[in-house]
This record gives sequence, C-alpha cells and structure tokens, in this order.
Amino acid sequence: MSTTTPNLGLFKYNTTTDSNVAFNINNALNNNWDIIDTAMAGGGLPDQTDKADYLLTTDGTEAYWGETGEIYPVVETFLDGDSWYRVYSDGWCEQGGKTVNVNMGNSTTCSFLKAYKDTTYCVSFEATTVSTDDTWFKSECGSFKTTSFVITNRRYTGSGTDTLYYKWMACGYIEV
Repeated sequence: MSTTTPNLGLFKYNTTTDSNVAFNINNALNNNWDIIDTAMAGGGLPDQTDKADYLLTTDGTEAYWGETGEIYPVVETFLDGDSWYRVYSDGWCEQGGKTVNVNMGNSTTCSFLKAYKDTTYCVSFEATTVSTDDTWFKSECGSFKTTSFVITNRRYTGSGTDTLYYKWMACGYIEV
C-alpha cells in the first residue's frame, strides 16, 4: 500500500506491495511537485504547524533555519571561454580558468577575476602535458596573493620541448 512522507505529505509507492499497481503520474509526480513548489514559494508546508521555520535538507533529513547554517544563493556568475566565477550572497566565490603554453621548468601566474579578501582561499589544479616522450613532472602552487597565485613546474624525466596546460579552480571569500 502506498504511503506519504512524514514532513511534506508527498506520495510514495510501496515497492513491495505496489509493484503491480499502474503508475499514476498525478499521484507520483504532479501532486508532489505542486506541494514542493507551494512550500518553496513561501506558502508554507502542509500540516507543519508544530515546525516553525522548517527546512527539508537535500539528503532528506530535517533541520531548522540557523541550525545547520543559512542557505546562500548565487548572486553573480560569469563565463567566458575557460574563465569563470560564481559568487554567493555571503561572499563565497568559486572561480577558475586555464593556463596555456607553460614550458617545463617555468612558472605561470594565474590571475583571479574576483579578488579574494585574504589568502585563505583554496586552490585545486590539474595539469596536462603535450609531450612526445614519457615525461614525468611535478607541479606546485604558491606565491598566494588576493589577486593571483603561481604554478611552478619541475621536470623529473623526459627531453625535448614539452608544453603544460593547467585547469585550476579557487574558492574562498571575497568582499561583499
């Protein structure tokens, strides 16, 4: 026999007893979407009078505003080729880009589109080499500034002229 969820009253098929029941698109989908849409539009949650400021989290657990932190929406985005950023209402900023034509043994500066408020941001990067031999290399980042950081390449093996390409992403807080 079908059931409903305890918090929003969403319809659920019982996979054991309802396996031979014809699928009802209104019960299984459309009505549930209407309930969720009403709740998200500020219309309140059905039958939740004892749960003021109730929030259903993405993993299905329940929480209350302020209990697990606020939800900060994206307020600004930018994308141009390989350069991009996403800024949230609390000032959290994720941004990234791609460097090209970085010769082995050299360094390259990666500049941010949005300056961070300090150097406590986090950087992640991936290196790809265009090489004619089995070159092994090590890359590291440093020289962290609010507007940029530096990736340095170290050759371990290989010969010839190799070119490195980096895709990078940084995240941290900017001034809002």
